[in-house]
Amino acid sequence: MSKENQEDQISVLRSDIVVNPSDTVVLRVENADNELVVVLNDLLLYNRKTERDPSLRDEIELGEILKPGINFLNVLGIDWGHVFHYKFSLDVNGNNVSSFSRDDSGPISGFGLQRHYGLSIEVR
Repeated sequence: MSKENQEDQISVLRSDIVVNPSDTVVLRVENADNELVVVLNDLLLYNRKTERDPSLRDEIELGEILKPGINFLNVLGIDWGHVFHYKFSLDVNGNNVSSFSRDDSGPISGFGLQRHYGLSIEVR
């Protein structure tokens, strides 16, 4: 695998988001094919496994879980086979502040195809 492909699989999204303690912060997941794992700081918030790319309406409220200061939201997408599709967004007070959508099919398959998406959320 080329270095370019390795970098693409390791870290695709980095963003700094600042919120207030009273803000409503929601992670919305629309697709998680084949598996999407979400960790906030050291807390596992979400682990969804799907096949055949169903549409989802999963919402994870982060507001009460966020601590003062810097928080790290890590999303790991895992492909079990040839096709994958991840689509998720982060909303603050009902407004989209970050979103990601990626789907692909190709010759690479198996557990080794992973993508990591990292966000930092600062509570001030």
